Amino acid sequence: MKFRLVILESPYAGATAKEVQANVEYARACVADCLARGESAIASHLLFTQPGITNDDIPHERTLGIEAGLAWHRGSDACVVYTDRGISPGMRHGINVAAKAGKRIEFRSLYERPNKTKGKGQNEHSEQKHLPATRRLMLATIAAIALASIGLIYSAL
Repeated sequence: MKFRLVILESPYAGATAKEVQANVEYARACVADCLARGESAIASHLLFTQPGITNDDIPHERTLGIEAGLAWHRGSDACVVYTDRGISPGMRHGINVAAKAGKRIEFRSLYERPNKTKGKGQNEHSEQKHLPATRRLMLATIAAIALASIGLIYSAL
């Protein structure tokens, strides 16, 4: 299967640990949604914020993580923005970087059919119906395991 390469934008930071955890769970579901669409998504806010990589509460480390994630635009096909939990300042920054790079920007919802597209042509994947919640949860779990495995590989280096 040939995957379309996308950068995933969804909220990460929150006022409380509970809000951050809700954002992480939402981002995992977004990764699962991308997989269901035939896309390989980089969700750098899930990758670079793992313990031992960067600390999102330390401004220069947060900036490092954001910029490292945005470097993936060089090889990406699109920027996909999941909007169910709002658009954060970090997401706006990612959208602006994608726009300046001339990347296709797609706005999505896990709970509604996607219909807002910015860029050239219609996204062939946007017409697919969303998977049932149980399937999304299963795929999110698989994505979480994959991300955890990446973290273990990095920690072993």
